[in-house]
Amino acid sequence: AHDMGLLELTIFALCTKEVRAYRVPLEELWMEMSELLGLEIQYRERLRAETAQFRTGGYLFYGVLAGSLLVAYPFAKSYMSGTV
Repeated sequence: AHDMGLLELTIFALCTKEVRAYRVPLEELWMEMSELLGLEIQYRERLRAETAQFRTGGYLFYGVLAGSLLVAYPFAKSYMSGTV
């Protein structure tokens, strides 16, 4: 699992190995691990959704800004000088 890039399965395997040394019930470990992994997946999905929302808002902002400049340019062209 480690070589394939499956971090969650690697962590699961390592925790199972450690739990056997301390004689903790595997069912408890697996329930706790599944809850933690579920929370991590929810966090990743929420972060991905927020990032997509901000990206869409940014595209909209820059589109409105570019559009307003394109609309204003013909009217403001006569007031612009060619030299600085």
